[in-house]
Amino acid sequence: DLPAYDLNEHWNGQNNAYFQCNMTDDPRSIFDKPWNETRSCVKDSYKGISLLESREALLDCPEKIRYQERTVMYPSAINTAEWEQLYFVFVFDRRSGSQMEAGLNLGQTLFICLLLGAGALTFSNDANKYVLQPIERMIANVEKIRNNPLAAMSIGDQESHKQGDSKRKHGVRRTLEQSMTIRSNSEESWWTQKKMSIIFYWGRIMARYRKEGRTGQPEPMETVVLEKTIIKIGALIALGFGEAGAKIIAQNMRGGDNAIVNAIVPGRNVRMIFGIANIRNFTDATEILQEQVMIFVNHIASIVHGTVGEFFGAPNHSIGDAFLLTWPLAGVRPEKEAKLADMALVALCKLTAAIARSPALAEYHTHPKLSKRLPNYRVRLGLSLHTGWALEGAIGSEVKIDAS
Repeated sequence: DLPAYDLNEHWNGQNNAYFQCNMTDDPRSIFDKPWNETRSCVKDSYKGISLLESREALLDCPEKIRYQERTVMYPSAINTAEWEQLYFVFVFDRRSGSQMEAGLNLGQTLFICLLLGAGALTFSNDANKYVLQPIERMIANVEKIRNNPLAAMSIGDQESHKQGDSKRKHGVRRTLEQSMTIRSNSEESWWTQKKMSIIFYWGRIMARYRKEGRTGQPEPMETVVLEKTIIKIGALIALGFGEAGAKIIAQNMRGGDNAIVNAIVPGRNVRMIFGIANIRNFTDATEILQEQVMIFVNHIASIVHGTVGEFFGAPNHSIGDAFLLTWPLAGVRPEKEAKLADMALVALCKLTAAIARSPALAEYHTHPKLSKRLPNYRVRLGLSLHTGWALEGAIGSEVKIDAS
């Protein structure tokens, strides 16, 4: 009998170049078996014993362990004659290492999935923000203009208000910085001045960092440019055709299956309150002011259009020195028609006062050439009101039309 000693302590790889694992408890009792009591494995090609059978009864042969969960060690430096004789093969159980690799691979897969998911979310967020949302807004604006061409004016006003709000916020920020500077110079406590100084300089540092991070003024995105262009085109169309041409625009916009523009459409009979505003001495003003007469007329037009719009009217047409103003009666109850007529009359009265009080038009009262030809010249309008029916539609040809 061999003397008893701990095999793991003696052979656990401390002095060996290759170490795989420790043996089970009391391996000598397992090895000490007759040859005919060993098990045949791998189609009766090998005979041996299993050190793990005492722990797991099913592991009596190494072939019951998956290929990737076992390591086979056999002598490779033997000749063919030795290979035909007896040689030893050692099969090691590496399921614990395989489980660790599976866990690491699972963690790697989850990390890659999270990384790809975060990247996809970031990409989709940018795509939604810079592509899809602007396109959806453009489609919504086109639908609004398609259903009501005059809505392009309100869309343009909303965009102007948004830009004004952003500028106003920038002005509030600058005012806050100035107030911080003033407070820091006032007679406050030392700690309060320090807090205000830290906040102020931190804001300056962050503003400078953001400014240095940009190389010049950033150009707007193409989708933003396209969206603004659609709004401007719609607003210009609404300005050019006016309320009378809204039907022509709407009818052509609804024909989405073709690109043919049909501006020659039948007119319609409408009941309205009509107002006429005529600029007095316009011929003399045109001869004297020459190209500046456009500015002169536009000053008057801004007053006329703004005042009429305040009283539920609409400028319908402009012919040189005259403005056609309308108050539609379609869909108005009979008891409301009298109130609408009163509004039209009040609008013309207020228009007369607004022309007389306008600072921009007061400059023409002292114009030397106008005063020389027309002594005591004042900007005056001839105003008239009428109610009745008229035909509203497009007048012209496929080359040029006027809606009135």
